[in-house]
Amino acid sequence: MAHLLDTLDDEVPITYGQFLLRGVSGLQGVHNRVHLAELDRQVYLYASAEHSRVRVEVWDGEPPPWEGHGKLVADASCVAETGVVAVTPYMFAGSGRSVLIGPAFFEYGLHLYAHNAERLLRFWPIKDVFDPAQHLRPDGVEAEAKPQEAVETRSAAGDWVSVRVPGSGEPPAPASPAKGEEEWPLDHEHEIRLAELLGDLRPRLLTRPPTWLLDTDEGNRRRYLNELRSSVAGARRLNPDGLPTFQLASGELGERPSPGLSYRLWQWRPIEEPKEATLAERAPIDAEPTAQDTAPDEPASRPPALAASAPETLTTEREVRALDVLRRRRLVTGIVTVLREENGVVEVRDALPPEVARVLAAERAWALD
Repeated sequence: MAHLLDTLDDEVPITYGQFLLRGVSGLQGVHNRVHLAELDRQVYLYASAEHSRVRVEVWDGEPPPWEGHGKLVADASCVAETGVVAVTPYMFAGSGRSVLIGPAFFEYGLHLYAHNAERLLRFWPIKDVFDPAQHLRPDGVEAEAKPQEAVETRSAAGDWVSVRVPGSGEPPAPASPAKGEEEWPLDHEHEIRLAELLGDLRPRLLTRPPTWLLDTDEGNRRRYLNELRSSVAGARRLNPDGLPTFQLASGELGERPSPGLSYRLWQWRPIEEPKEATLAERAPIDAEPTAQDTAPDEPASRPPALAASAPETLTTEREVRALDVLRRRRLVTGIVTVLREENGVVEVRDALPPEVARVLAAERAWALD
C-alpha cells in the first residue's frame, strides 16, 4: 500500500498558456502534449486560464486512482535532477515554494490530473538511474570526456531516508541552534521586527537575518519566507533521525552544491587530545602507539592523539591525510550530504550508505591514472 509522504500547494500565474515544472527532466510516456511536454530539458505544463491552482503529492509507491474532480491526462515518467521540484511561472519569479520528492537521479512515475485550471501532480520513485559519467562529473572536465571505468551502483527507494513514511517512530530532527546575538549584532528594533516576521523560522537561520526583509515589497518578503520554509521542511526529511549537522561555506563543496546530493569534504580540524591526560603523560604526535594504547581492531600505525578523538561529524569514509603539528590540526576528509543552503552557507550531515556508494562509484569511475 502506497503512503503519502508530503504535499505542496501553490497558485501559479500562467503566461502564454504555460508554466514550468522545475527539477525533473527526461519525460517519457507522454503521448498527448496538450497538458504536459518537455523542450530542451525543461518540462512545461499547459492550461487556459490566468492562474492555475496546483497540488504536488509525494508518494512512496504508485498511488491509488484519484477520486476527486478531474481526469488523468498524463501517465508518464521522469528523472529527478536533485530531488527537489517546484512549479513556477514561465516568465518571472514564483512563490518560492518547493518540495522534496525523494532521492536525486531516480526515475519517478508521474500522474497528472486536470480539472479546469486545477492540476494535481503525483510523484513516486521507480528505480535508481544514477550514472557517474553523467550525474557526478569532476570539476573542469570537458563535456566529451568519458570516465576511465564504467562503474554502476544501484539502490532501492526504501534505502533512502527521504522516502521514509512520516510518523514511523523515528525522533524528529532537531532544529539548528540559533545564532547568538553577539555573533549577529542587530539594532534592537530591527531584531524585534525580524523576530515577528520570521516567527518559528528565526532559530533555523544559518546566516545573519537579511535586514532588507523589513523594507522590500510584500511579494519579495513572502517569496523569501516560502523558500526558507520549504528548505527547512526538506532538511527535516533528509535528516529524520536528527543526526549531528554542521555548517560550512558552500564553496567548500564545489560549485553550487544542491540539497540532497553528497560530496567529499576536506577540512583542517583541531587535533583533539584526552582531557584527563597531563602534558607529561601525552605521547608525541608522531609517536608509535604501544600495545596498551592500541585497541585490538585499530591499526597499529594510527597516532594515539587521533585514536583518542571521537568527533561527532565528518565520520563517514573518514581519512586523516596530513598532520600540522605546530598548529595542532589535521587534514580530514569524509563524505557529507547537503541538507539545505542559505546565502552561501550549507548545512550538512554525514552521508548514509546509499549516498556514500554514489560518491565512491564516481571516484572509482573518474580515478586518475
